[in-house]
Amino acid sequence: MGKRLATVFIVAAALLVVLPSFAQDVSGGGRGPCAIEGTWYGTNSAAFNFVFQIEKNAAGGYSGVADGFAYLAPGVDYCTHSTAWRGELTKIAPTSFRFRQLELCDPTPEFLFVLSLPPFNVVIDPGTVLVWASEGTLTLQGCNLLFADIPFNGAYELGSGAIPFEDTPVVDFGYVEGTFYRMPRP
Repeated sequence: MGKRLATVFIVAAALLVVLPSFAQDVSGGGRGPCAIEGTWYGTNSAAFNFVFQIEKNAAGGYSGVADGFAYLAPGVDYCTHSTAWRGELTKIAPTSFRFRQLELCDPTPEFLFVLSLPPFNVVIDPGTVLVWASEGTLTLQGCNLLFADIPFNGAYELGSGAIPFEDTPVVDFGYVEGTFYRMPRP
């Protein structure tokens, strides 16, 4: 009886170690190392560099906060002050997520000048705060690589009454894509 009991304990201990790994969804959308939650870094096709954090939220979706908007090219400031990008993600497939995000930007005089040139041809008064909006899809390409497909990037004048994502933006920046890497875990 003692030998049989010892065998049962060894098998039970082995199952307690092995079974949790089977609960991980390695397809990218579930728990474990392949989930979208985590810290990511990378660059989009407009040469913006970002570091962002994605977390599961209480509503069952995901929330994201990204930093890194202020520079497009070395030494070129676009905002004298800006918030982080903040947004929401919804799972649309096992490894794909639809997102929307917003950021506030107090544009620099240099950036206002750039907006007045082609292809934008938009005159924005100094002191106007812009609400930047972005919408697209994030797709996990394995556990540590995330591809961003972002067909909508626009800016709205704060206080104009325009509703981001519903109304036409005052500036349409067009399509961008990006590649982001998971920060290695310690």
